[in-house]
Amino acid sequence: MQSRGRAVLRLLVRGAGTCAGRLKLSARMRIARSRVRTKTLGTAVFSTSAGRSAVITVRLNAAGRALFSASYGRLNASLLIVRLSPSPVQAQAASVRLVRARPRKASPRSK
Repeated sequence: MQSRGRAVLRLLVRGAGTCAGRLKLSARMRIARSRVRTKTLGTAVFSTSAGRSAVITVRLNAAGRALFSASYGRLNASLLIVRLSPSPVQAQAASVRLVRARPRKASPRSK
């Protein structure tokens, strides 16, 4: 996770031709003692050429930002990848863990 509610994901595209599709981040949250509801945290679209890796930024919605901050900077989520091109349409799911990025240390400048 980066600042301002952006999650950064890296996708590796295998096969031939350009690949395009949609990403959807979602998480399960408990709303009552035994009830669980799945909330969408954010969506993004991507397009990349074959054999390349792409960095995709997913902007979290208000519910996603609230859920992430309520979980103290660590959130288990589900990533749904829907490939739209090339045909046929195909979906894949993966489990991801969103973690707040550590601030980078300033490098000492030599004089």
